[in-house]
Amino acid sequence: MLKYTINYDGMFGSFSKVHKQSSYINECKALSENVMEHFKKEQDSSSVYIFDRGQTSVDVFKQMNSEDGLWFIGRLNENRKLKHIKSFDIKEVNFADNKYSTFYHG
Repeated sequence: MLKYTINYDGMFGSFSKVHKQSSYINECKALSENVMEHFKKEQDSSSVYIFDRGQTSVDVFKQMNSEDGLWFIGRLNENRKLKHIKSFDIKEVNFADNKYSTFYHG
């Protein structure tokens, strides 16, 4: 088994890892390890990690959430229980005739 996991910076690959062990067939292990290794290597960057439903482990979400400065967006599976913590206002901003909705603390 050979698994190749790569982080992109928006255009190009920024960090990659090849996994040979069969335990990495599980996306939870491969994705979280890649994110954590890249984060520790590039701690001064302003990266936000975005991943799809491949990451499903509650323990991994908790581990990543406990890292100061690690920002991530993950899509949860439909069977997750959610707890509302805080709401943000949405402000519409006009950038050169294009409208964008942005979140801000108000």
